[in-house]
Amino acid sequence: MKSIHAVFQSDGEWFIARCLDFPVTTQGRTLAAARTNLREAVGLYLETWVYAT
Repeated sequence: MKSIHAVFQSDGEWFIARCLDFPVTTQGRTLAAARTNLREAVGLYLETWVYAT
């Protein structure tokens, strides 16, 4: 798997994960959950583009 660049922020209740390489943002209750959700969201985003072309 290739690396993706991301920024994680906490609003006190949720962790927000923003991918810097693709237009993908997600969240999770914990940092680990936000990271897992971001990986899944980026994967789905890339699948969409692979099948769309």
